[in-house]
Amino acid sequence: MKHMKSLTLYDGTHTIFLAASAPRLGDDTKLDGFLDYIHTNKPSDDFTKRLEAAVIEAHSNQRWKKEYMFLEDIKREQYELGKEEGIKEGRAEGLEEGLEKGCEKGLALLSNLINQLLSLGRNDEIARVTTDEAYRNTLLKEFNLTLDA
Repeated sequence: MKHMKSLTLYDGTHTIFLAASAPRLGDDTKLDGFLDYIHTNKPSDDFTKRLEAAVIEAHSNQRWKKEYMFLEDIKREQYELGKEEGIKEGRAEGLEEGLEKGCEKGLALLSNLINQLLSLGRNDEIARVTTDEAYRNTLLKEFNLTLDA
């Protein structure tokens, strides 16, 4: 049997996994009684009888149920708010990163276009490509330059 000391589920809870039906390895009768109760739902000693009584009381306690459900509602709301906030942050970071990369690519494309014009001695067109988007797009097509390149 593989033993795992720590497993993080990232759900904000503490979870204990019990192999209640597994063969017993020691002589801890209290633990065996507890595991048997978990496995069979039948109490076998004083502790598991008290545990069963507490479980029955908890199941029948309407106030406890309401409080538990209220806490579950709050937990669900907090989860949804956190999720929304995380999505907003992610989008904002993605937008910022996208704009940065877009600007870098755009500047590289413009620089490439200007270099093409300089190499052909078309210096008088350089000022126009920086201000006239339609003309710039025409020249980008002429030189077969795209953002993907």
